Amino acid sequence: MAINKQDEALVLKMTNYRESDGMATLLLKQGGLRRFVYLSYYKPNSKTLARGIPLTKLLIQYQSKEEGLLRASQMEVIENYNFIKSDVKRNLYGNIYCEMMLSSIIDEFAYSKYFAMGETYLSRLNTKTSPDYLLAILVSSFLQAQGLQPQVDYDVITHETKVNHFSIPEGGFRKVNKSLFTNTQLKQLRLLFKMNFSHIDSIEQQPVDGLVLSTMVEYFTYHSGINLKSWEIACQI
Repeated sequence: MAINKQDEALVLKMTNYRESDGMATLLLKQGGLRRFVYLSYYKPNSKTLARGIPLTKLLIQYQSKEEGLLRASQMEVIENYNFIKSDVKRNLYGNIYCEMMLSSIIDEFAYSKYFAMGETYLSRLNTKTSPDYLLAILVSSFLQAQGLQPQVDYDVITHETKVNHFSIPEGGFRKVNKSLFTNTQLKQLRLLFKMNFSHIDSIEQQPVDGLVLSTMVEYFTYHSGINLKSWEIACQI
């Protein structure tokens, strides 16, 4: 039996569905990842156009069912994140969160945690806060939530505390003969890999080294198996 529900949602993806209709993948705060049909979405002067653009936060009412496509009886835009959408880099970084959510295996009871993560990330990205800094925290937060965080307290193989390198395949700090990393970069890697969004107001924002950020993203893609197309595009511009 269908149950009427109200929930908050983040639009992650919109695709074509049957002629002029659209099919949106939404992350519901309580209901998890679900697909909704947007009738006549691609028709000229569509009244639902703004409600289906990725990186939009909605308040929706709908009839819930366990499987299949859903239709909302009411939709209201809570936040457009216009500053993100007006900036190419921020828009790409916002879409990285969408790609992470769409490609990850997530326990049904954990969706509210990932919703809160995305809500915080997008709200901060919608300000003048450094997008590189926010992306580093997003990557770290996602790794922690998935149980994939690297070992950054000692050598992942020998457990010795003297280290000079970070190994993506081996999953953490190493002591090697020749390293690409400086001590400053290793210290920043250690700090950022330990951070999540609960620390963002208690730790002073810092410029993120380019090698540090690329290493964090590459570590994520290697250990999660998720290729981030938006990151690849961002690296080319």
